Amino acid sequence: MSESAPSDRVEEIYRGRIRELNENRETLLDRFTLLSRLRAGTFIAAMIPLLLIETSPPGRRILLAALGVGLLLGFVALVIRHRRVRLALEELDSRIRFSKDGLARGERDWSHLPDPDDPSPAPDHPYAGDLDVSGRASLLHILGTAVTLPGRSALRSWLLDHPPLAQVAPRQNAVRDLASRFSLREDLWVRSGNVRGEDENALEGFIAWAEAGGEDPVLSPLQLWAAGMLPVTTFVLLGLHLSGALAFPFWLLPIGAVFLLDRGARDDIHAVFDAAEGVEASTRTYAGLLERLGDEEFEAPRLQEIGERVREGGAPAHEALDSLRRGLDLAAVRYSGLSHAPLRLLFAWDFHVVNRLDRWRSLHGHRVRGWIDGLGETEALAALGALAHDHPGWTFPEVKDSSDGGNRVLRGVEVGHPLLPPDRCVRNEVEVGPPGTFLLVTGSNMSGKSTLLRAVGLNAVLARAGGPVCASSLTMPVVNVHTSMRIRDSLEAGLSLFMAELRRLRMVVDAAREGDGGGNPSLFLLDEILQGTNTVERRIAARTVLRHLTGTGAIGAVTTHDLTLASAPDLEQRARAVHFRETIREEEGGSILDFDYTLRPGLATTRNALQLMKLVGLEPPEGT
Repeated sequence: MSESAPSDRVEEIYRGRIRELNENRETLLDRFTLLSRLRAGTFIAAMIPLLLIETSPPGRRILLAALGVGLLLGFVALVIRHRRVRLALEELDSRIRFSKDGLARGERDWSHLPDPDDPSPAPDHPYAGDLDVSGRASLLHILGTAVTLPGRSALRSWLLDHPPLAQVAPRQNAVRDLASRFSLREDLWVRSGNVRGEDENALEGFIAWAEAGGEDPVLSPLQLWAAGMLPVTTFVLLGLHLSGALAFPFWLLPIGAVFLLDRGARDDIHAVFDAAEGVEASTRTYAGLLERLGDEEFEAPRLQEIGERVREGGAPAHEALDSLRRGLDLAAVRYSGLSHAPLRLLFAWDFHVVNRLDRWRSLHGHRVRGWIDGLGETEALAALGALAHDHPGWTFPEVKDSSDGGNRVLRGVEVGHPLLPPDRCVRNEVEVGPPGTFLLVTGSNMSGKSTLLRAVGLNAVLARAGGPVCASSLTMPVVNVHTSMRIRDSLEAGLSLFMAELRRLRMVVDAAREGDGGGNPSLFLLDEILQGTNTVERRIAARTVLRHLTGTGAIGAVTTHDLTLASAPDLEQRARAVHFRETIREEEGGSILDFDYTLRPGLATTRNALQLMKLVGLEPPEGT
């Protein structure tokens, strides 16, 4: 069974949104053009009376000056308005991009989606490399609406770290909730634009700086008292001096005291400023994101908890971050040497700014990590929600506790590969388990064996993350996925293909024996194992691996071209054979291979290796 590409309803939602935004953009672009012309005309018009002042009669000069100044004020107003329209155009372009990306994701048009910039998982990760979890044309690529660093990190950990069962149902409810909130998902994506590519160290540095305040203030009470009293004393003495009450300029004495006070605390003050450096853009963007998040009334309990976290605690998160940003703006005055020096000496400026930042950390610093984590979790859930929204034919699986030894069968109806274009994704009924058995998948080259294993593995990963799966129904135990599929030799490590695969299989077997400490079984997926040796030894070795795995309580599937792999009596009882087949059509110009990618019971009955050789012009000689 194939799915439309993408669903007509979903496609129309995106295309309708693009049409609406483009209409708004045309209107705004006309306004932008008009304002550009008005700006230029107003400026020229303002210059004319100003240039005529000197050559005009004295009686007209005031009138010309007033006219010129009035036009200049109008020009300034037009500049401000023009900038706002430009920003509105940029926002519309981002919203259009969001819907275009939605269409590209639905059609699996990877070339029109931004490449994910997340680091590659470790080579020995249990499944990431084999199942295309990260990188181009991957699961993280299709979930690319998570943009901020905390959002990407949360989503990445859910897909790579085997989350516990207790998190699955709450996330599913939240994903369902967010799937229906198109405008919220669009707003979060648009507002997160300023922190794309944010440095992890910078974000962690900001959180650490915020959490470091409160218990150990940077400035002592005596320093703060002096910073408050000395400027007052300065201006009192200055006033007395200017009025003639004091002949000697005593007001210079408190200025000197401020200078000495500033020198004594300069290192501590600048340490605070340096630690806060660079977070201004982040605070502005995160404030906007948290404000939008706090405005939403959710139905899912998990999202309600996050919403309460960003709204409560003395001040909403966005207001607290706006207050911090204003404090950071005050700290940035130090980069203006001409204005900073008198402010520092006359008002003890840096002391008051540091005190403001310190008080902010005392009030809100302990909440920052919760805000950022809550935002990241929501963004990750929204990415899964977009996946559910874009694929109405997918479903939310039933993930069961298997720690007691029961419910250890994965059953799926109309299971497909999540990364294939929906119009080319053939779905099949799949059953893996119970423990002590394995699914033996046979078939000729290119028939769909490896794709089936990746479909099972990726859907299991999505299920544990709390997302929808490419199936009409799926029930499964909590499983830890382990794969051996894309094995390469390594010149650097001095490993042959056979040894590299043996090491990988040892990891799979060890993981199946050890479990995760919670009684959850492994789901092993092995594709054409042990290709790096001769047929006889390969069969013996593969059977040995399967005996180890089926004796651990694990469930899994194996693909092979060797139809006798499970012919040993003990393995024959444990194997449930299924296969893919192809048909050959004779047409003018040669033979054509047709694959229907439909799973059937039993061992494969067709072969195509020699036929494929003929298709590429390598027909073997007769008699070979």
